[in-house]
Amino acid sequence: MTFTDVPKFETEGAAGAARVPGLTTAREAGLTTLDWFDEPDLDVTPAAQLREIREQAPRFREWFRTTGVATAFQSRSLITLPYLKRYGLYEACTVPVPYVWFTNRMFIVQWKDAATDKTKTLLAEPTDYELGIDTPFFRFEYDKLAKMSRNLAEGMAKKHAHVSDVLKQAGLRTEDIDYLAFDHLHTQDIRRIVDTNNPAPDLGYGDRPVP
Repeated sequence: MTFTDVPKFETEGAAGAARVPGLTTAREAGLTTLDWFDEPDLDVTPAAQLREIREQAPRFREWFRTTGVATAFQSRSLITLPYLKRYGLYEACTVPVPYVWFTNRMFIVQWKDAATDKTKTLLAEPTDYELGIDTPFFRFEYDKLAKMSRNLAEGMAKKHAHVSDVLKQAGLRTEDIDYLAFDHLHTQDIRRIVDTNNPAPDLGYGDRPVP
């Protein structure tokens, strides 16, 4: 494929974010886009970009304060598991080990939305580790350890709590969640949290519903 073969996507917003055909934009979904910090201009030096960010930050902070006030916060550890050192720390660690221990925590944030006067709920990092093990990344790492010892592979992770239990303890249902946030979707299977059990060929339960 040459560069001329690449489809030209529509752009949206001051940052010029690529518009992928078939996807809903933030504005179409009723979300407010944050255009305070545009994407870096390649013609501007990093030092100049940093100065611009510092100039915009106070104004953004004052605006952000007007959008609502946080009323509740809770965090819970879900699972501790091995994660590849080269991804987690890159060159910051020279210890010759393949993995670092990584604890995934889930965050529940509620706030009073200034525009609607309604309480909104954000769920950040609600990892469903029962399904996540079958995402391509973790399945590859698990099978690699299992070739040496299945007991080793099974015992490398320590489970602390499940998403459904944490929500129940907080008095929340999945339908009460307004927003979800993840940092790495390639290690996530979000079907349960979005209330679907449809098969997914590239994940676990590819030919049957999720239990």
